[in-house]
Amino acid sequence: MSTTTSRSALAVSHWKAGTNLVIRLMQEAGYNCMGAGTGPEPGTGMRPEALQAFGVLEETGRLPEDMCFFLHQLPMDDIPLPLARKLATDEHRPRVIYNYRDPRAVLVSAVNYLRRVPPPNHHARYLFLTPILARFSSTKEALSTAIDLIGDSIEQEFRSSLWLMHHPDVCSVRYEDLAGAAGGGTDRVQLESVTRVLTHVRSNRDPVEVSKKIFDTKVRTFHRGQIDGWKSDFEPHVLRKFMARYGDLVASFGYDTSQ
Repeated sequence: MSTTTSRSALAVSHWKAGTNLVIRLMQEAGYNCMGAGTGPEPGTGMRPEALQAFGVLEETGRLPEDMCFFLHQLPMDDIPLPLARKLATDEHRPRVIYNYRDPRAVLVSAVNYLRRVPPPNHHARYLFLTPILARFSSTKEALSTAIDLIGDSIEQEFRSSLWLMHHPDVCSVRYEDLAGAAGGGTDRVQLESVTRVLTHVRSNRDPVEVSKKIFDTKVRTFHRGQIDGWKSDFEPHVLRKFMARYGDLVASFGYDTSQ
């Protein structure tokens, strides 16, 4: 993944890790966003034109000009070798962005979402987990069960994409840095992160103006969006349970394990 000459992008953003912020950022950067998390309704799957674009990516390692394609994970060992070679060496391959979030916050966000979303028929995750988690009176009460049911899938998604965070040609960003003051972070760090992404994808948009628009509370999957909001939902014994299983994962992504 060295310097590229095309203007297309591949964004890997974990489920419930603030994908909407990255979508909005890339839209403001002048990109047409398709793929995971960009559909009009939850659980409806990829639109036909997105599936077509993904097929082209798999066959050629390329995307249409000004397109940003979104995935929730990108396991290195699952990339077919012909595609991997093209992504690694083709001068026209897309620029790659990787967005992640504290796994503890991802779990809380997932439970908040699954407890209130009407279960569509596209994905078993919605069909079965929504009624299970909705029977609890609060997210706080549901978290221990959620650790047992979806903790391992969150871990798998994060571990399978960890390589992206270390690759020198991937622009890695954290939800906590993109959220800005509106999400409990700082506008200075948000501006720095937005500037890095815009530079990486070769957009000439004003990072100050883009930063003002990416934290959108009106998107369909938004709940609270506060970077430390997860802390109020974890009872001490439930947090200990999570950290006993996934503490090394939290540390691998650079988050404080003493909280």
